[in-house]
Parts: sequence; structure tokens; C-alpha cells
Amino acid sequence: MLYFLLICFIFILAFSLFSIIRTIRNINKQIKQQRKIRVSLSNRDIEELAYAINQKDNLHKKLQVQIKQEEEQLKQSIRSPGCNSSKETVFPASSSPCASAAAVVAPP
Repeated sequence: MLYFLLICFIFILAFSLFSIIRTIRNINKQIKQQRKIRVSLSNRDIEELAYAINQKDNLHKKLQVQIKQEEEQLKQSIRSPGCNSSKETVFPASSSPCASAAAVVAPP
């Protein structure tokens, strides 16, 4: 009787382990496909992990958009009419003709 209970307990543990491994593989596949992570309601810890990963991914995407916007603003400030020069010139931040640029270096 005791052996039967031990075998059942080992079977349950093995099933749980394989279920967790399968869920982790599924999460990994979703990350590689750059999708939001969706998991079944099998394990609260895995659900919390998926939620945290999705939150980090959302933050990462917002920051990427912000970086691109700031790069575009910087490009626009460099292209503004008072900033173009055909000679190589370095302006200190206090005397720069471009208020938004700390230092402007024009190509030779």
C-alpha cells in the first residue's frame, strides 16, 4: 500500500514537472515571436512571471518609441536653418547659434 502511494506521488510530481517545462517552453516560444505572453491558469507563479515579462516588454516598447522621437527631434534641431555650416566649426554650448544643441560639429 505504501509503495502504491509513493508511486502515485512520484507520478503526480513528474506530471507537474513536465507541465511546468512545457509552459516554460511555450513562454520562450512566445518571447521569440515577440508576442504578448499568454499562459494557462495552471500555476500562479508562472502567471505572475508572464505578467512581469509583459510589463517589462510594454515599458521597453514605450522607451523605444521615446528614443526614436528624441532622435528625430535632435535631427530636426541639427537641420534647423541657423545651424548649417560648410566649414568644420565647433561651438561651445554658451555661444552656439543653435539653442537646442550643446555643441555642433559640421563636416569638413
